[in-house]
Amino acid sequence: MGAGLLHNHHVGHEDIASNVGVVLESTYRERAGALLDEELDTELWVDLHDAVDFANQGDFDSALDWLEETQARFQAVWNSYETNTRVYEDEITAESVVGHSLLKEGVGHWLAALELLGEGDLDEVLVRAEAGQRLLVFVQILEEEAAAAQERFFLNWN
Repeated sequence: MGAGLLHNHHVGHEDIASNVGVVLESTYRERAGALLDEELDTELWVDLHDAVDFANQGDFDSALDWLEETQARFQAVWNSYETNTRVYEDEITAESVVGHSLLKEGVGHWLAALELLGEGDLDEVLVRAEAGQRLLVFVQILEEEAAAAQERFFLNWN
């Protein structure tokens, strides 16, 4: 093959990185979508269902009390994350970029679900919250997998 033919088929580093990110995100979304219902059961998830039940039974005060407290807590944790999280250039990987994106999207779904609860749209609340819950639980799984991989690496090489 001539040099010209090789040049025409050359794939840039940015193209490869972009494709890796797309494949990785797709894989992560599939894994998040495949989480079992019991894997989604966190205190927050159970409390949301309780708040929706309160609202369905006409106990709007209890639902709104929980809502206000939870919105404030969610916003405080997210603000703290955005303010205090420092990522160094050598820590940026496809996994960390996609993980951050899924985390941000998961928080967005939860905040939207909480807003819908405040508006009384009880059917859509659980749909949006589940989308967010799947992403947030999966990001926790990713963090655990990364910590375990790092631990294995240091045990094997140091």
